[in-house]
Amino acid sequence: MTIPKRSQWGLVLPILAVLLLALAACNRGADPTATPQPTAMPQATAEPQATAMPATAMPQATATAMPATAMPQATVAAIDRDVPRNKTFIMVIGEAGSGGRNPGYENFSMFLGWPTWHTGAHVLMNDPAIMFNVLTGEWENWTIEGWEYNSTFDEVTVNLKDHVYWSDGKQLNADDWVFMFNYLRDAAGKVGELAAIDVLEPGGASKVDDFTVKFQLSEPNPIWWNTTISSNHGVTEQMLREDVWGDKDITEFSNYDPAKGWPLGTGPFSLTSTSPEQTIWDRRDSWWASDVGFKNMPEIERVVMLPGREESEQLLMLVRNEIDASGQVSVASVKSAIQQNPDVLTFTGRDGALGYIDWCPHVLGFNASEPPFDDKEIRFAVNWALDRQRLINVAESGAGLPALHPFVPKGQGRGGYSETGWSKPFLDIMDPIVERLGIDAQGHPDRLEEIMTRKGYTMNSDDLWEKDGETIPFNFYIPEFWKHYGPPLAEMLREGGFDATFDTSPGKTELHSAGEIPYFGCRGPSGVQGMDPWFMMDIYHTRHNVPTGDPGGGWMPDRWSNARFDEIVDEIKTLEADSPRTLELFKEGMEIWMEEMPQVYVAQLHVRNPKSQKYWTGWPTLDDPYGVDLPVQQEFLKVIINLKATNAQ
Repeated sequence: MTIPKRSQWGLVLPILAVLLLALAACNRGADPTATPQPTAMPQATAEPQATAMPATAMPQATATAMPATAMPQATVAAIDRDVPRNKTFIMVIGEAGSGGRNPGYENFSMFLGWPTWHTGAHVLMNDPAIMFNVLTGEWENWTIEGWEYNSTFDEVTVNLKDHVYWSDGKQLNADDWVFMFNYLRDAAGKVGELAAIDVLEPGGASKVDDFTVKFQLSEPNPIWWNTTISSNHGVTEQMLREDVWGDKDITEFSNYDPAKGWPLGTGPFSLTSTSPEQTIWDRRDSWWASDVGFKNMPEIERVVMLPGREESEQLLMLVRNEIDASGQVSVASVKSAIQQNPDVLTFTGRDGALGYIDWCPHVLGFNASEPPFDDKEIRFAVNWALDRQRLINVAESGAGLPALHPFVPKGQGRGGYSETGWSKPFLDIMDPIVERLGIDAQGHPDRLEEIMTRKGYTMNSDDLWEKDGETIPFNFYIPEFWKHYGPPLAEMLREGGFDATFDTSPGKTELHSAGEIPYFGCRGPSGVQGMDPWFMMDIYHTRHNVPTGDPGGGWMPDRWSNARFDEIVDEIKTLEADSPRTLELFKEGMEIWMEEMPQVYVAQLHVRNPKSQKYWTGWPTLDDPYGVDLPVQQEFLKVIINLKATNAQ
């Protein structure tokens, strides 16, 4: 989508209100027994004219929302299969697809790319080894009894529970663990989502007895239990079995064959059906965790997952209680849904930030190994073009927070962001670095102009920087659920002289993974309570780099490289987080990172996916953050277990 060079600010929220009003008007004369129709977005949600989103920049797709009278196919399917609505949980999850369709509906491998992992299948059919709460730092052994390091932190012994069973009745044992970890270690570098598996020696998983496994690490790594074994993006979010995966190519295997009962899992739900329109999971008759009294069996009997779709369409479905949870949507949409439906709430209830601060702040990223962004000064020029506060005022209706570096800020409440949180010593180091470099939430056009002029660029008749007859094209990918950042961000970059456009088309993640398109999206981990800085810094290690064009760059699409930074990361990996040497190395490493700026941090990610309490209550909240309410995290399994049915029919 191309953004006009100079568009008028201040009209988009009224336009969105008109669109919603028109959609509601489409239902006049409909069945009088239907749910009351949503009204237009209250004008109170609009921002002042000076900071509103450019009217001409509204994505055209907003005008194609689902008519208010349409019943989601998932609801019809659930009723047809004799599971009542008040026993069915319906949510929107995943990439938008094409018109609310999921092109990867037969893919149940979390190793085949970012969109696959973010479809939430692992949440329902799997159990993690260690359930980790990324908001509080608390953890719970789930399918294991415990683990123990040796004195040099290069050997980990894990004791498994002896009463965990797969969905086909076979017992989960040490043979499964040994196969899985050695299989994934062999796959290191081939696919993403393998956490720190390469710290394991090749063939480094060995069986001690039927329920004890030993891991030999290539070097000391005190945090490996968390990064690789826990649900904090660890590989045990999807357990593998040799008779299923043993002869399969991990880069191609989709883990789907209903005739063989695949996908297999140990979790409380099994796959019933899948199609481009919806995926249905039914509760198993028996689940090991319930059988032994470890966890309650979910009250939910069926989960229906709908592919991502337009924000306005999700809003209408939520307001009509046709879905129980939407995907991530904008502040304006959340406020509108809350005002139109008393059952809608968020992590902070019906007011406040309307979501929680995630540990994965938003960045504007580019391929730092290819011109022009292989020049750190051009990367800094992009940074100086951004007025983060104005951008947040537009994209988040003023409810967001800027991000100046990879760590989340101090004093932001629950989630490890408090003044006394684990990250305070590291943030105390970051603040002076940022101040010294002059990086703040404001734009600095004078610094931008100085760099570009010194680099030989001149401003052409279109107010774009040009050199040797060439401008700097900046067509960045942005996922559908964060598209509210697209128009103002592209406009701001054009104001800075960059030839900026944005694209929300599904499937673009492969292009940015290949380093062929800049992107806007979250980048972490940075503020996970109970972690240490190694995992956050390690994602910028050169060992994750692959050649431009290779789609295996999901862990490091920026392809930045610095030899001294690599050395620092390698040494921190062997230290505990509270070691004085860790702080020394962190300071040196982040000075290098900030002076190089391989990507530009823009804004904190507030996860805002509103829910309805019409049929289900017991959601996690700011006052009771027992888990995150984001379905792509393994912790969502705790939410599924915790939700209680209402008396609604």
